[in-house]
Amino acid sequence: MLFFFGFLIAIMVVQHRLPRVIRWIIGGISFLLIATVSISRVYLGVHWLMDFIGCYLVGFILLSGYLYFYFKNFRPEGRPGGAS
Repeated sequence: MLFFFGFLIAIMVVQHRLPRVIRWIIGGISFLLIATVSISRVYLGVHWLMDFIGCYLVGFILLSGYLYFYFKNFRPEGRPGGAS
């Protein structure tokens, strides 16, 4: 969940084709889902606190690696980084 919605937030930051209001709404909803779903899972007793802390760490590591290679190879306009 963190990986998908984190990637969606990153795309909304660099996406300039959409209106600013739409980007803020999508980014805000994504952030709220990341924050509230994990807290609710601990509150309801479905997961332990260390479960979602570990998942956050793994998710951030995977997301940062994916974003590194994504933005290294593609520009925000959609053209490959190596193309002239």
